[in-house]
Amino acid sequence: MNRTRFIAYTGILTAIVTVTTFAAIHTPNTQGFINFGDAIIFIAGIFFGPFAGLIAGGLGSAFADMILGYTVTWAPFTLVIKGAEGFIVGLVSAILCKMLAKKYHVIAYLLAMTAAGLIMVAGYFFATWILYGFLYGGAFHSPKLHTNGSFNGDSFAFNPRNQNNFARNKSQRRPSINALD
Repeated sequence: MNRTRFIAYTGILTAIVTVTTFAAIHTPNTQGFINFGDAIIFIAGIFFGPFAGLIAGGLGSAFADMILGYTVTWAPFTLVIKGAEGFIVGLVSAILCKMLAKKYHVIAYLLAMTAAGLIMVAGYFFATWILYGFLYGGAFHSPKLHTNGSFNGDSFAFNPRNQNNFARNKSQRRPSINALD
């Protein structure tokens, strides 16, 4: 692919990542969101190469974070983490596709997406740890860890703010300093 096409495709993919990340389902318990931006990052990395995945994933997701108001806190982390995700999916899929027969390329793509997803989850884990500290951020309340790639109920169940929801009656609830509890 020549340089002009690479720049054009990468720009279009960056815009699509921004839009698909911006159009998200917000999850109040984790202060994050679920979106389809990762699918576009995977497409960019697998079909256009690791550098297209790096640029489209990093810039597109960071632009979406800035639009959504996560400018100071999450956008710098997202730039690095999602860029790494796009680069890893492109690099791993390219290496595995060279090693495997054509009929096994789907397996190569799945392995590449799994590796990139694990990088993304680990990246947001450490970013949350840096921003909020280990006990609150890294272990119990990771805003983006549970919503991108590995959504489950752990963030709700282990969030200290939600422990009152599991009390059987009002007498078992902890005293609250928040008027909304």
